Amino acid sequence: MDSYYELTVPIYEQKMIVSIAATCKEAVEVINKTHNVEIDVKGARAYTVRIDHDVQEKYYFAMILTTKVTGDTLAHECVHMANNILEFVGVKTTYKNDEALAYLVSYLFEQIETLLKEHKKNGKSTSKNNT
Repeated sequence: MDSYYELTVPIYEQKMIVSIAATCKEAVEVINKTHNVEIDVKGARAYTVRIDHDVQEKYYFAMILTTKVTGDTLAHECVHMANNILEFVGVKTTYKNDEALAYLVSYLFEQIETLLKEHKKNGKSTSKNNT
């Protein structure tokens, strides 16, 4: 039971992949059906990475999750994802300027939590959502 989702993050117009499987290694294999990348997840429950396609000049931000990921781990990975996206688009966050980070983390958590619920309810999915 594995799922692959592609989303476009509003405002920043960045492509994001969410791959869900029983293990992170299996989730990477799902990503590799579309993107030929090497990602060493080292037995993690979740992992976030930026995928560079130099030839196509495209960039994707990938979140790799196991089906047993917990809310605290998801929140942790959403912070990594948000930081990656904001750094890539040139938004610098500081203690006095962290609203963009806070809003993006909340958005990502809500979207990915919905995908996890869909995955658990319906099982395998390969949708390319645009939320």
